[in-house]
Amino acid sequence: MNPSARRVAARFAAKRPRLKVQKSQAGLSAEISVTGVVDGEEMYLMLRDMTGHQLRHCESSVEALRERVFKSRNVPIWRVVDVQVPEQAQGKGYGKMLYERALKAAKPAIIVTGGCTGMGTSSAAFRVWKSLSRTYKSEGSSPNDFAIAVP
Repeated sequence: MNPSARRVAARFAAKRPRLKVQKSQAGLSAEISVTGVVDGEEMYLMLRDMTGHQLRHCESSVEALRERVFKSRNVPIWRVVDVQVPEQAQGKGYGKMLYERALKAAKPAIIVTGGCTGMGTSSAAFRVWKSLSRTYKSEGSSPNDFAIAVP
């Protein structure tokens, strides 16, 4: 590795937050949370198990992924409930880092946007979803019908 690339890698490693994953179960509701600290401020992402719940806008995306990727209907479905990245850390890859860690903790599963259940998905969050779709198989074209398969 050349000296310039080594400096860039060292600078990124120094800024890379340590992420903590926690899984919890309350009655029939399961959640996965990923938390970390960047620039002295907390960032987090929370997933909620939506298996068996009504998916208002993305049922066809979920069905397509079930057939194309898993070849089964028995696949857990998780919805992104909330994401928070400090303003000064936005646009630097920390949101994607949270999503990737949450996907790893939830797999195998299908992950859907908040828009699938009638909640909103911000334009910044949807950019992260589109970025993730370059790595993971996905279905849908808008924040309301987008889903990603994590085998």
